[in-house]
Amino acid sequence: STQSGIIVPNPDNDDLFYIFTVGTNLTGGDPPDNTQGFRCYTVNMAANGGLGEVVPGSQIDLSDGKSQEWTEKVTAVRQDDCGDYWVISLVDNDNSTNGDYTDSGYDSLNWESPTNWGSTFYAYRVSGAGVDLNPVKSKVPVDTDEIKGYLKVSPEGDFIALANYDVNRSINADAYLFTLDLASGKIGENDDNRL
Repeated sequence: STQSGIIVPNPDNDDLFYIFTVGTNLTGGDPPDNTQGFRCYTVNMAANGGLGEVVPGSQIDLSDGKSQEWTEKVTAVRQDDCGDYWVISLVDNDNSTNGDYTDSGYDSLNWESPTNWGSTFYAYRVSGAGVDLNPVKSKVPVDTDEIKGYLKVSPEGDFIALANYDVNRSINADAYLFTLDLASGKIGENDDNRL
């Protein structure tokens, strides 16, 4: 994976950490195996004589039934006011248009997308209570025809960048910049910021 995982601390407990992993349908497994999609594991560093351990039974599948569409993109950002974190990843809803907006129903001035086109950001809040299993979803007019790539949040936390890898190394690789609301976890669904 281009971004295979990220570790986020529990804001209120120095011994607890959450490991978020992304796996794709390129790894095989039909039906999907336990490496695909978006998953979370809890690690307790106070266990095992201070060496730490993955808490038994703590694996959570966060894929929302979309493990076959999950991309290799994950990032995290801390909220400025309360110390909580947002862990953000991306699902490719449908890659059948291969980035051609003209045939997809996407209108850059007034986006009314077909139901299954575009991509969806999933933002999961991590607080002292743990991982909130109700993600904030933001659908954006971006077709991820290659699941490899990167997500990165700006230092102030007000923007998120998305870069898509191009398997053919041609001019079709692309990057986008979206607004990010740290209070709500929403990402600019109506931004048209292809770089």
